[in-house]
Amino acid sequence: MKLSNIINDNVIFIPVRSGSTRIKNKNLQKIKGLSLLHLKILSCKKSKIGKIVVSSNSSKILNEALKIKGVDIFRRQEKYASSKASSISTILEYLRYLRKKNLPLPKFITLAPVTNPFLKSSTLKQAYIKLKKNKNVESIISITESS
Repeated sequence: MKLSNIINDNVIFIPVRSGSTRIKNKNLQKIKGLSLLHLKILSCKKSKIGKIVVSSNSSKILNEALKIKGVDIFRRQEKYASSKASSISTILEYLRYLRKKNLPLPKFITLAPVTNPFLKSSTLKQAYIKLKKNKNVESIISITESS
């Protein structure tokens, strides 16, 4: 587990499991020479809205994440990495780990799935700013009309 003790109020959480059934190693597939995971991390870094944590059950995926400076990794238990496991179960596992280790809990969590590689850093930043400014809002989800 490589998790820094430094945390601001937001963690950008990137859940990346192995074992895709339709496309082998889907999250490590490349677009213009960079893996989907790498593209997602770069977009999250560009947003500058929080600490980036990649959560996976795969050593290969976690090693890929570690190649990028400023990324923390969290090894997910297999029971939270099945095709039936939800993103929320993975986030809760991460929060339980932080609590168990007496590490600070984030005020906000930005969920940034690798399978949405075209999510712009500006969209992440806009949503985070709206969430911080509006005390009556507890969550924001981004939706795009399909063409």
